[in-house]
Amino acid sequence: MKERIPIAGRIGISAATIAVVGLFYMLLNRLIDPTQATPLPLFIDSYIPLVPFFIVPYLLYYPLITLAPCFLETWPEIRRLLISYAIVMGISGLFYLLAPVSMIRPDLPLEGGIFIEGIRFIYSNDVPINCFPSQHAAFITAAAMAFKGKKSYPVWIVIAVLVNLSTVFVKQHWIIDTIFGAALGLFAWKLAQRH
Repeated sequence: MKERIPIAGRIGISAATIAVVGLFYMLLNRLIDPTQATPLPLFIDSYIPLVPFFIVPYLLYYPLITLAPCFLETWPEIRRLLISYAIVMGISGLFYLLAPVSMIRPDLPLEGGIFIEGIRFIYSNDVPINCFPSQHAAFITAAAMAFKGKKSYPVWIVIAVLVNLSTVFVKQHWIIDTIFGAALGLFAWKLAQRH
């Protein structure tokens, strides 16, 4: 049996994870000229409605990817997840720098309740670039795969599906961004299994 990491150590790893991922994303936002980003809609995107409730799984993504290491118990499990995250950051960062994609967001109603306000908060704090591939889709997919073989795996898969759907239903990503993001998360997880 592999030695378990104490919860304090896992919390520390989780805190470091959010710091690195957050700083990386903020740095990319500063390096990329939004005027150079191009929208990448498919015909199906025009048929996907704005579904305000999906702001809930969209926002839950942040604590979930951050806290995922807390729910893993051994260093090899945590290390593979962190390697997955690093692969996602590296590959998505290259796409963002070399071929930036932007999102065309809908106009929001002036009043619409807490879900619309949540979307308004995201729209006002996140520049609509760095779309392809979706890091939301990639990170949550990699995190869900880290729990394969555990009792909580089905729950993580449901969460990953909801977060992936949320990226298109809150109009933060084109469907192609999300599909490739999920594929990147699977690829990163598979590659991390070699370590």
